[in-house]
Amino acid sequence: MKLFSGSSNPQLAEQIAQELQQPLGAVKLLRFSDGEIGVALEEPILRRDVFVIQSCSVPTNDHLMELLIMIDAFRRGGARSITAVVPWLAYSRKEKKDNPQDPISGKLVANLLETAGIDRLIALDLHADAVEGFFDVPVINLSAVSLFAEALQGIDHENTVVVAPDMGGAKRARRLAKELEVPVVILEKIRPHNSPHTEVVSMIGDVSDKRAIIVDDIISTGSTLINAANILKDRGANRVDVCITHPILAEDASAMIKQSRIDRFITTDSIPIPEVKRFDQLQIVSVASLISREISKLIA
Repeated sequence: MKLFSGSSNPQLAEQIAQELQQPLGAVKLLRFSDGEIGVALEEPILRRDVFVIQSCSVPTNDHLMELLIMIDAFRRGGARSITAVVPWLAYSRKEKKDNPQDPISGKLVANLLETAGIDRLIALDLHADAVEGFFDVPVINLSAVSLFAEALQGIDHENTVVVAPDMGGAKRARRLAKELEVPVVILEKIRPHNSPHTEVVSMIGDVSDKRAIIVDDIISTGSTLINAANILKDRGANRVDVCITHPILAEDASAMIKQSRIDRFITTDSIPIPEVKRFDQLQIVSVASLISREISKLIA
């Protein structure tokens, strides 16, 4: 096998390489003066099983294009198989048409990856189950739920609930609740017309004198999450913890969370968080072991 890293998350790639006891492949990732991206492989990959690790984090389009060009280089270099390890998959939130003339960007990205030449995709907590169906190659959609459950060891099970921030997240919340052996509470949210933000409007379940653990796949601006934490505290929760797989943390999300009523914020390293965006409540759990175990199964 050969293991390569794009430029989006080299720390995670290094950890995965250490777990697998495999060196990262030598590759030059180039940026030309006109903004174009180039890739120069510095070792042969002929008849090798290639794994390339790249999250589509900010700058999203650059990292996506870099991944596509790397895959094309592997294919043209004669790789036996190409597995894209993409913990955060760009455009996966756009998996359906909300209006008749909307694009389905998630399907477009799936087409691009397959056209570039992938034989398999390893992803992490895809935003919607429908995204798996966009691919005609095998998709392994890993879940961070077990990592969150491990990080939450020692909680008072009698006085804890897991909270789904919306109906769509109920399945994920139930998985974590099952691991922790606690009940589920579901919030209902709406998105006002032409607004990028959502509002929580109702709650199913009781959080009085409970530790509430919100679990979700993505945080972007943080406004919905902070609103949910306020509602839980207002309705009697004595503590609010948060488990988020993909910490996009756009705009001033980090500053808002630091000043919020959230007591603990657990997230993964699927997207690297620079020091300037870190805050007091933050706890990062690594997905390196989760991904390396899956790769080990494929090469066994």
